[in-house]
Amino acid sequence: MGKLIKGFIILLGVVILVIAVVFFVWDTSKVITWSRSGFVLCSVRQSPEGRIAFFGVDPEDFVGPQIPSRGDTLFTLQDSVASLQRWIDVLESPHIAGREVAITYLHEGDTLSTMMRTRPVQKAHFLGVTVLQGLKLLISLSFLLVGFWAFFKRADSAGVRILILYCLSMVAPAILSYMPMFPVMASFQIPFVDGIRTFLISLWFFFSSFWLLLNMVFPRPVRLMRSRPWLAYALCFGPQLIVIAIAVVAFNFAWLRFVAYGIIVVQIVTGLAILRHNHITARNTLERRQTKLVFWGSGASLVIIMLYVLDWLQIVPVTINLQLLPRLLIYNAVFFLVLASPISFAYAFRRYRLMDVEIHLRRGTRYLLVTLFLLATFFAVLYGVSQLLLNTLHMESRTPTVAVALLLALVFIPIHRRAQSVIEHRFYPERTRLRKMLEEFLATTSSMPDRATLWARLEENLKQGLGIASVIPVLSEDDHHVFQLPDGEAAPLDPEGSLVHELEAVSRPVVVDELTASGRVKLSDKEEQWLRASRVALLLPMIVQSRLIGLLAITFEEEHEDMAAEDIAVLSSVVSQVALQSENLRLLEDNLDKRRLQEQLEMARRVQKGFLPARLPATPGLEVAARNRFCLEVAGDYYDVIPLENGETVLAVADVSGKGAGAALLMANLQACVRTAVGMGTRLADIVSRINDLICSNTPIEEYITFFVGVHNPESHEFTYVNAGHNPPVLVRRSGAVESLDKGGLILGMLPRLDYDQETVTLAPGELLLMYTDGVSEAMNSLDEEFGAERVKRLLLEHRALPARDLVARLEAEVVAFAGSDLLEDDFTLLAARIEKK
Repeated sequence: MGKLIKGFIILLGVVILVIAVVFFVWDTSKVITWSRSGFVLCSVRQSPEGRIAFFGVDPEDFVGPQIPSRGDTLFTLQDSVASLQRWIDVLESPHIAGREVAITYLHEGDTLSTMMRTRPVQKAHFLGVTVLQGLKLLISLSFLLVGFWAFFKRADSAGVRILILYCLSMVAPAILSYMPMFPVMASFQIPFVDGIRTFLISLWFFFSSFWLLLNMVFPRPVRLMRSRPWLAYALCFGPQLIVIAIAVVAFNFAWLRFVAYGIIVVQIVTGLAILRHNHITARNTLERRQTKLVFWGSGASLVIIMLYVLDWLQIVPVTINLQLLPRLLIYNAVFFLVLASPISFAYAFRRYRLMDVEIHLRRGTRYLLVTLFLLATFFAVLYGVSQLLLNTLHMESRTPTVAVALLLALVFIPIHRRAQSVIEHRFYPERTRLRKMLEEFLATTSSMPDRATLWARLEENLKQGLGIASVIPVLSEDDHHVFQLPDGEAAPLDPEGSLVHELEAVSRPVVVDELTASGRVKLSDKEEQWLRASRVALLLPMIVQSRLIGLLAITFEEEHEDMAAEDIAVLSSVVSQVALQSENLRLLEDNLDKRRLQEQLEMARRVQKGFLPARLPATPGLEVAARNRFCLEVAGDYYDVIPLENGETVLAVADVSGKGAGAALLMANLQACVRTAVGMGTRLADIVSRINDLICSNTPIEEYITFFVGVHNPESHEFTYVNAGHNPPVLVRRSGAVESLDKGGLILGMLPRLDYDQETVTLAPGELLLMYTDGVSEAMNSLDEEFGAERVKRLLLEHRALPARDLVARLEAEVVAFAGSDLLEDDFTLLAARIEKK
């Protein structure tokens, strides 16, 4: 049974789609032919006895003073007996504009004669009909797409099946709606067109039945549908079936029109009442929002359709005596409002962007009503002025009328804006106060000292204006790799997750329950738990220069029902300015922090420079020179020259892993250890071992130190050293031989309780010793080539005759020239010692 119903619905939908396309092409061909032909705006109706009477009369169709009235009987057309077909052949078939046709008619018992003249189709008429044709197609496709989209998503849902049947029934009036020309204008004729029209009218007759039934199951079945479904179906479809049965038997539609219209009105109003009841008894805010959207989107359009049906069935001929252009404007406005129905159903059933649609529906409806009212007022003023000039002042010139029309056109937009503002202040005073409050808040943001004040003031204003619980700012920190809460903790939002991508993509407020119900965003468990625990109802993305810098999470109290769509629109207009001010305050805070850090680093630099020898002390038997560069404000390179009381001199060089403040602190610790230990007369290898144990116990394993220390005895010319993983110093003998001082052990800080070896070499007068850090040997040029230890040795041999001070200056210049920049990428230290000649 289920497959049979699905098959029937698909077949019916395909048939309606084919009919809609064929009728659109057919009507389009009529419009094209009509635009090139002459036409009259008068209309006639044929009585059951075959007589022809004027139904609509336009004075501009007549030449001369004799003008018939509505209801006058037409006798002859161009010396032939008047009939509906004769009227079509003479006046409504394709022909050149300006055709004059003599007629006779009966008016209050008198037989009168006059002349009718066809007129050309004006551009405004053609444009109005074209817009109407486009709206008809748009409505037909919108209902078909919404119906089939919902059907193929959830074909097993009873509510969705009813929805597609309702959508198909709403396509029928769009196909059959008003066109100001007869089928004779078409370039081709549709076979069985009368039968197709009867089928469409019958289908359309049931649209109120589907509407009523739809509200009995949306958003959940009402009690009658759950307990007695057969009675619910009988109430929905029984009245229409009875009317159709009577019509088939009696073959008289005159009085049935009123009965049919009464049934439609009762079912529409009942459906609206049920929808309103479903809204009041909704289980959650999402259902309440769904029913509200359908009520305002489809309910309002159905009320418009009821008024349209009055005119279409000629029960109350509202537009029949109007000029063509006003009539087209009315029909276009009606069809434009009808478009709200498929849009509201699409978003209520599946898309769930209910707040967005409600905002646009409310604004669009209000805008359209104000526009129509002003247009009607301006047309009335223009018509009154023209009648005054013609009848009272007997002025036939159109110049004054054109001037008044231009004046009205100039003041239309200012008056329209003023009317919108008056409506806003008159009917929505709370929203006006909210907007004014937020404007005053934004005016004070420039004087706020920091972001904490900004969020506190914003929360205070929104609590007063909207009754929210709190505002939680979630800011993107660390170059958008993490989101942070105000307390400094990381927010449970995945920067690469679908929620953040959705906020970046839509750039507008996101209602949380709509987001989760739609299924278009997959939340992580942490995100879902955080949103639920914090009772977050609304997310406001903060976008600055097309970049998401964070979001505002709006939370409600548990008893709070919901936020109005227009209030969200106000927040949407404010959040971009709040985001910009937040970013400005962040930059200001960063500058203050940077300045504070710069001052602290400058102080640390001065302190660290104080650790290094500002002036080299007296070194008996040695000529010593040193050069030191920091790549940052503070450094991890270390050198020291320590004279001992016994005349010996300690030379030390070290390189702490890393750069910056951490390395500088470790370097200061090392210096203190060395200066304390070397004067105690302990064996040098034991001193290094003890320093290694201190470094291991006080620093993490990933921090280490390469270290070289040596003691020169000027009496014995011996140099005793320990190399703890440092770049081997270079010793240049008088003969030109080059030796590397590499005896010792592992770098400091890797393993505790290590034993180090010490080595003693004898130095002759004039021999040269160079100690350096890897900032020298590993300096890189633009080709990613290292300066290298071999180049250090070669330069040392070439310039070994230079004084120690000139030698280190020359080596520094060579390294800078090789790197191609005075700004080196690593700390740089040179320490040279030459044995003095006696």
